[in-house]
Amino acid sequence: MPVSDDGTLNEKTSLYKVIDVMNKGAEAAGRKFIDVWGLKKMMQDAGFVNVTEHRFFWPTNPWPQDEKLKQLSIWNNANFKTGMEAFLLAYGTRLLGWSKEEVQVLAAKGLADVNNRAIHAYGKM
Repeated sequence: MPVSDDGTLNEKTSLYKVIDVMNKGAEAAGRKFIDVWGLKKMMQDAGFVNVTEHRFFWPTNPWPQDEKLKQLSIWNNANFKTGMEAFLLAYGTRLLGWSKEEVQVLAAKGLADVNNRAIHAYGKM
């Protein structure tokens, strides 16, 4: 799930609401999204040794100055554009009792936020 370090992704944004619906839908399905930057500790707790972790972040849109991050953001943004509504439809209509139209409205607003360069969100990889 996207996060931000500077507070630009917050409860007032539709993308924040999208994330909330995704988390609630996953919980209703008996699943839980995890922070992938916590996988090293999970692996070590499970008994693995010499675990190496490489942390990356993929911006949701081309807000960073770095050219490599801008390129990554283009790919990540395309993933959001093609997948957000489908994921929300599955969770929203099947598990949370939303109508298709309600989900589509939230997805459209969430995608607008994904494209908003003033929101400095990124996915942890």
